[in-house]
Amino acid sequence: MRYHVAECELDGRLYQLHREGHPVAIEPKVFDVLVYLLQHRDQVVSKDELLDKVWPGQVVSETALSRCIAAVRRAVGDDGTKQEIIKTHHGRGFRFIAPVIELAEMLPTSLASDGSSSVSGRPTDSRERLSSSHYHFLLKKIKNQKAKSKSQKLKTVGWVLPTKNGR
Repeated sequence: MRYHVAECELDGRLYQLHREGHPVAIEPKVFDVLVYLLQHRDQVVSKDELLDKVWPGQVVSETALSRCIAAVRRAVGDDGTKQEIIKTHHGRGFRFIAPVIELAEMLPTSLASDGSSSVSGRPTDSRERLSSSHYHFLLKKIKNQKAKSKSQKLKTVGWVLPTKNGR
């Protein structure tokens, strides 16, 4: 799954993180912590849960976990003072708090002999043909609009890109 967060795009399938369009070098465990927090953003994730899920069966100090969280924050352009993306809940754990847009996977498109495009032998609609550059253009346009609420912005992006449940 691919995600867009703040100025970052994360691809969990390819283990890549890009910030402002540039690749970010990130250690594997730091990436794993980022993905785990992102996927569990609806809750506060305790230190023990992170240690159990990201380092199963290994002895890891809380200092190493703290360094890893700091590295995650640096990778996404956050820090322990701002806490705009990952918030520390003292004595409880961490929570991913930034708005997240789940990006649909782009399917390979082929051109038929009649000039129409298809994906896996069926016609595509404009949402499936949307290229990455068009997506970024639309995302910038949406960000620059003065919409009345965040939900309107996200609803607009959901209309342009197919969601998990096909809406």
